[in-house]
Amino acid sequence: MITKQDDGDKILINHKSEKLIILHFSLLRSLLECYWATVIYLVSLIKNEDGTLEVSSYDKFYDMIQWQVESMYEEKVIMHYEACSLQTIKNAVITFTNMKFLKFTETATKKKEIII
Repeated sequence: MITKQDDGDKILINHKSEKLIILHFSLLRSLLECYWATVIYLVSLIKNEDGTLEVSSYDKFYDMIQWQVESMYEEKVIMHYEACSLQTIKNAVITFTNMKFLKFTETATKKKEIII
């Protein structure tokens, strides 16, 4: 695993740990790319004058984000295709909702509204 030498500030990583660290980094990197791309999409949205976005369904909203993330992957802006996962995008939106960055409401005409 990871050991620290007594004679200095050096940290040694053995061969098995190196592969494990690379694996964890690759998993974390795709999550970070997905969350970052979702924020970029949300910031770049064209909203109504009152700061809301009306969508016909939340599924369509998630699909629009996924399309944007896939476009970023094809343009080599992000490196990992796993960032395009719909479930990861939904988790990012839920996280941003819990952080009060987003708010989901429904209008009187049953349209979905997203307040950013």
